[in-house]
Amino acid sequence: MGNQIKNAIYFLFVTALLFCGVIHVFASEKKIFLGENWFLQSSTIEKGKGQEISSDEFHPKDWYQTDIPTTVLTALVKNGIYPDPYVGLNNMHIPDASDEFNKENGLDKFSHLPGKINPWKDPYWFWTQFRLPEEFKGKIIWLNLEGINYRAEVWLNRHKVADSKAVVGMFGSWSIDISGYSNIRGINTLAIKMFSLDSPGLPSEPQLKAFGPFGLNGGLTGDIGKNVTMHCSVGWDWMPAVRDRNMGIWQDVYLSSPGPVDVRDPHVVTDLQMPDMDKAEIKKIRPYSNPLFWIFSSFLSKNEASWQIRRSSPAVMNPRTVFLLVKSVFTP
Repeated sequence: MGNQIKNAIYFLFVTALLFCGVIHVFASEKKIFLGENWFLQSSTIEKGKGQEISSDEFHPKDWYQTDIPTTVLTALVKNGIYPDPYVGLNNMHIPDASDEFNKENGLDKFSHLPGKINPWKDPYWFWTQFRLPEEFKGKIIWLNLEGINYRAEVWLNRHKVADSKAVVGMFGSWSIDISGYSNIRGINTLAIKMFSLDSPGLPSEPQLKAFGPFGLNGGLTGDIGKNVTMHCSVGWDWMPAVRDRNMGIWQDVYLSSPGPVDVRDPHVVTDLQMPDMDKAEIKKIRPYSNPLFWIFSSFLSKNEASWQIRRSSPAVMNPRTVFLLVKSVFTP
């Protein structure tokens, strides 16, 4: 029995080490961060389509310059369009994402858009250009979005490479294969159309008195809970409502070309059957962009093993990218 325990533990431990070693070998990749020289504009003002805006002939005239990560409101504050919401009662001089709240509190008049319409209802365009290094030639090139809010439609060089049905949710991250749409020797034009929350929610009555009551957590209706986002952005007992609900690109955007094999986000699950300890089960779930059967085939050749493959969404991953579930049952 003692040898069985030792063998089972050894098997689980070595498999985990082997898997981590594979991750380390293929983890080295060059990253090009696209943090500077972005431009921003509301689609209410910029009527152009994605194919036009993402062309090398397009020039963002009268757009707001910004860097990312940033929310739309933060970029507009830095450009002097709205006052700093952290100072005094400035937050009551910025329109809210809720039309009902704006009407009740007279915030419509502060909108910077024509007709004083709600500035957060229509999407905003984020636009930039970049060049690729020669070493990326002939390789798989990924455009990585580490965090957006709330939906994004992504255009590169006149091509829509991801739509807002696939890229959605504040806490997700996406890798988009742009190998077939990028220019190695020329300028690349990237345009990301950012959409606000599906349900912005209704903030509770603003706390305008020093000793006034706290508002309801999550707003009056709780509708913001319909979104996978930061629910406190509609207002909580420790903070007022964020007027644009943190709409924008709030994490890094970068390019990468990891090489012929790309192992990402490994997940290893082990299960030692108790109390008899006759079998030890290991599940290794990992997305990768090229087959890695050879890594585990020799190690698991003496054990019962099964593979299950399912494809990821082609809109946000390389069509050759699959998720591999390796399930092995080890009998000491």
